[in-house]
Amino acid sequence: MVKNSLKKTLDSKKTAAALAAAASPRGPKVHANGQGGAKKDGRIMIGGHFHPSVYKEFKKLAIDQDKTALSLLSDAIDLLFAQHGLSTVAKLSASAE
Repeated sequence: MVKNSLKKTLDSKKTAAALAAAASPRGPKVHANGQGGAKKDGRIMIGGHFHPSVYKEFKKLAIDQDKTALSLLSDAIDLLFAQHGLSTVAKLSASAE
């Protein structure tokens, strides 16, 4: 009897999770803090999946430039934004504070 009750509870939770995922398949995940994956200071991670050789080259560049991966990504985003006439990462971050 307890096993059936537990099974029903687990099945209903799986169904509810599946329905929620179907309702918003690409929406942001909302964590317990209600920030959708954002850090406490409001920052959100931007990332991608690349071939391992790209990762190695990226890490070599970081070492050669004596910079962090975050600093290199910030530089790259600044270049992309500049191509499109947008503000820099530093300006956007400062205006958000």
